[in-house]
Amino acid sequence: MSRADAFDACVAVAADRLRRHVGAALDAVEIGVEEVPLLPADWDQEVPLSAHLPAHRQAPARVVVYRLPVSERVRGRVETVAFVLDLLVEEVADLVGRDPDELDPRLR
Repeated sequence: MSRADAFDACVAVAADRLRRHVGAALDAVEIGVEEVPLLPADWDQEVPLSAHLPAHRQAPARVVVYRLPVSERVRGRVETVAFVLDLLVEEVADLVGRDPDELDPRLR
């Protein structure tokens, strides 16, 4: 299994945990992985680790986790799943207008 495949698997585990906890709030949200964010050449801020896009027209809402920036901050599967779950909770909470503490499956 490649590093990219292993990272994708960690995102899938974290997303599954969140989906089981949150339920219907995530039914229309796609969760995906991209290598890096597309940033303008003059970007001078910290590189984003994740992002969300609200639904529009026929496109569903989407949460994206950026593999390379996240991979630079974590080591190992357990740490990666926990970190990605933190990112997903924050992004989804913002997307659906709920408090992150309500969505975090580790709090229950």
